[in-house]
Amino acid sequence: MSVGRTARAPGLDLGALLTGDLAVLQGKVAGPDDPRPAVQSADLMTPTMLDRVVTPFAARWPTDARVAAVSFWTLKYFGTVIPPTVALVVLAGQHLPMRLAETEILLSADGEPEAIRYAGATAPGTPDDLLSEGLMAGHLGPLVAALAGWSRVSPRLLWGNAAHYYEWAVRVAAARPEADRAALAAARRWIDPQAPEAADASPFAGHIRYLDDAGTPVRRRKVCCLRYRLAGVDTCGSLCPLPKVRQAGR
Repeated sequence: MSVGRTARAPGLDLGALLTGDLAVLQGKVAGPDDPRPAVQSADLMTPTMLDRVVTPFAARWPTDARVAAVSFWTLKYFGTVIPPTVALVVLAGQHLPMRLAETEILLSADGEPEAIRYAGATAPGTPDDLLSEGLMAGHLGPLVAALAGWSRVSPRLLWGNAAHYYEWAVRVAAARPEADRAALAAARRWIDPQAPEAADASPFAGHIRYLDDAGTPVRRRKVCCLRYRLAGVDTCGSLCPLPKVRQAGR
C-alpha cells in the first residue's frame, strides 16, 4: 500500500536546513519521485510485512543473533523517522503528517530503512498535537507494540532505541537560533523532567542520561541496544551502559 506522494513542503530547502550536526540527515526525507522500494509504515503492523522486510536484514547475521539484529533494524528505522521529523517541526515549523498511515519508509534491497516520505506537506494541529498524537501515539507507540509482539525484543529496549534519536534530535535542534520556541517546548516535554508536564510519564523517560565519568560528562543509555553482539558492527562506545562493552572499545 502506498501513501500520496507529495512529500515535501513547497520551497523547503532541506540542504540549507540540515546543516552542521544535522547534515547527516540529508537524504533521509524522500521526494515523491524517489524510485527506491517503499512500504507504508502502517503495513509494518502486521507480522507478514515484518517478516518480509526485517527478516532479510536480520539474515546478515547468524540466527542466534536475531534479537540483536532486529534491535539494530529498529535503530535504523527510528534513525530514519525521528530526527528529520523533529528537525522539520522544530526548525522549519513544518506541521507534518506523522501517523503510520501517513508515512512511507524507503528501503534498501534487503530491508534496511533509508528514508521517510510524508503523505503531504502539512497536517492540522499544534506542534504538541503533532508530536503527541501523530508521532508518539500515532506512530511510535503502536509500532513498538507490534515489533515487540512479533519479535523477542522488549518494549523497554525498543523505546530506548527511539529515545536515543529523539533526545539527540531535540538537543541539536535546541542549539539552533532558528528553533521555534513553541515547537521546541512541545518536543522537550517528552524528555525533560523539568518540563511543565512531567516527562516521567513518557516512554522515553530515563532512557538517556548524562553521567559523570571520571570527571567527564558522558551521554549514556539505560538499556543496551545489543549491537555489540553483531559481527562487523561498531559498538556505540561511551553511550553503551555495559562496562565490558565500553572497555572493549570495539
